Amino acid sequence: MRAAAIALLAITLSAPARAADGMTTANLRTLCLAQSGTTARLTCSGYLVGFVDGAAIVAATLSRPPWCAKNADVESTFLRFSQAHPQDDGQLAAVTIYLAMQEAYPCR
Repeated sequence: MRAAAIALLAITLSAPARAADGMTTANLRTLCLAQSGTTARLTCSGYLVGFVDGAAIVAATLSRPPWCAKNADVESTFLRFSQAHPQDDGQLAAVTIYLAMQEAYPCR
């Protein structure tokens, strides 16, 4: 199981990060900037919760967290990072979230 999780993570992070059929960084940012309580904003929240849950599974499998923060504001962290890196708008949103969280909450 651990080897499979490591292989999946390695493939995901080494593959071209362009989002052919997935959620792009630009699309997720648009959803997250929508008015609170709208379907778009709820979709943003659901995507972020799913990402964090998936990262927790990988962290448990690898016995180390992908970033070091217990109560991080994932949405604000993603928005700040994605707005600062517009060149990554076509990238998979999951890759951008991962990079944003690692930059904001590095494990020392």
